[in-house]
Amino acid sequence: MENKLTDALIQQMRPLSSINKILKKKKPTPSNSTIPVKPKKKKIKKVKKTKRKKLPSIKSLKRKADKLFSLFIRNRDKVCFLKSKDCKGAIQCGHLIKRSKMATRYDELNCHALCEYHNYLDNFEHDLYVARFIEKYGSEAYLRLVKKSRRLVKANRLFFEKIIKKYERLNNYFTPNIETATRRRCCL
Repeated sequence: MENKLTDALIQQMRPLSSINKILKKKKPTPSNSTIPVKPKKKKIKKVKKTKRKKLPSIKSLKRKADKLFSLFIRNRDKVCFLKSKDCKGAIQCGHLIKRSKMATRYDELNCHALCEYHNYLDNFEHDLYVARFIEKYGSEAYLRLVKKSRRLVKANRLFFEKIIKKYERLNNYFTPNIETATRRRCCL
């Protein structure tokens, strides 16, 4: 009896090849054409990467800090520190301890306004500047500056940004019109 049931079921079933034909039939297109329609690709939205703002180089920060500090010193002193009959040229920012020493490069006690002539002369006759400094501030102040100049300072981006921020604020306080103060003549 089981055989009869299985035979009847097998006869009722379609052959496998006819089932494959049904599955392979293509669906008709909406325009009743025989050309198959390709499914549309979904557009993937690309996320735009925001470019990180490029930080200014340390060299450019150093240059800006030098410019602002020099402007502050020239506006503070207004006349040559070694004032004499030899004064010539525009006011510049002169350093008692040379600029290569980062510990005292931006020290307000180390820097004074000098005319072009005396700033140039300082390269050859440094004793004039040292003698005038000791006369005004004392030998202890000079020795403290020399000792401070021997310290190591990490001159990184943060160091220069602090100096820039400080002297931008001070220059805005002392000189509302910076352009007129930049090339002031000495001893007028």
